[in-house]
Amino acid sequence: MPAESLGVVVAHDDRAVIEQIAGVLEAIPDLFVAATSIDRARAGNVVVAGGEVLFTARHLPHPLVAVAFDDPVRTARAALAAGARELIRWPDESDRLAAAVRRAASNGHAPPGEGVVVAVAGARGGLGTSTTVAALAAELRDAIVIDLDPVGAGQRAFAPSGEIRTMDDVLLSLADIDPEALAASLVPHAGETRALHASRTGAEPDIRELNGLLRAARGCARFTLIDCGRGSSDAARLAARNSEVRILIAGDDVASIRGARRLFDVGFRGARILLRRERRRGISLRDLESAFGARPDAVLKTSRDVARAGDLGRLARRPARAIARLAADLRGNA
Repeated sequence: MPAESLGVVVAHDDRAVIEQIAGVLEAIPDLFVAATSIDRARAGNVVVAGGEVLFTARHLPHPLVAVAFDDPVRTARAALAAGARELIRWPDESDRLAAAVRRAASNGHAPPGEGVVVAVAGARGGLGTSTTVAALAAELRDAIVIDLDPVGAGQRAFAPSGEIRTMDDVLLSLADIDPEALAASLVPHAGETRALHASRTGAEPDIRELNGLLRAARGCARFTLIDCGRGSSDAARLAARNSEVRILIAGDDVASIRGARRLFDVGFRGARILLRRERRRGISLRDLESAFGARPDAVLKTSRDVARAGDLGRLARRPARAIARLAADLRGNA
């Protein structure tokens, strides 16, 4: 066995499928089957799971590759819930299994110096999520913006030249896209950053495509800002689960509290909370802290200048202090 072989745990309720997958893995010199039960997975293992085993799994502590055998739609949903990093259609994509296992393992142990992915979502509409994403990216400077909110598509307003390139243009190549190809697909954005805009047709990347996109993004820029909108799509939730930093923008109202609690359950638990103060008689900070389960990390005051600039597709001349402090903190911890 090679010195740096990677152990794989194969878990499925159909023994025949386990044997098929094991046969493929054992034929690869640097891979070996360590176990056939998730319970026996150890640190450093990658789990390959499918069938009812996958449907009952939730947030495994090991890198996970999901296998879809006869119900790809249901499997994709289960894979998202379990935090899978790759999805393989079996046996049609058996030739992709070894590469998927290696990618899942490397994603779980990202080497120092790789780009940082920051997922941003709003607890409700009207909180200026897209403006905040664009402003933070501009303040970070070495950053790109990826819009995963095809409903709002708010990042289009900040395309200075009016040039729009959307997810539709690269969707077919996302699974295997490299940093150079992604960089060539980006268009100018606010504050001298670059962006890939949300789909015009509502299409969103699946697990395999989104993981390919995030891999390339980490090699393309020091920071990648993901506009997750309200975090309601499968792609936005997966991006949040696979990001290094999560930011939740909330208002001082009941709708934001409800929206924040929803987001905590779909990938944004532990997120930094940016509170946008909009009303003189909004809910008190003490009550908001109790509702969110944590004290807001920063307060964004509503500014007419910022709102007016956003309506015109521009950023305010000076970033809000909260944005500047957050950017400095991210740069310091990157």
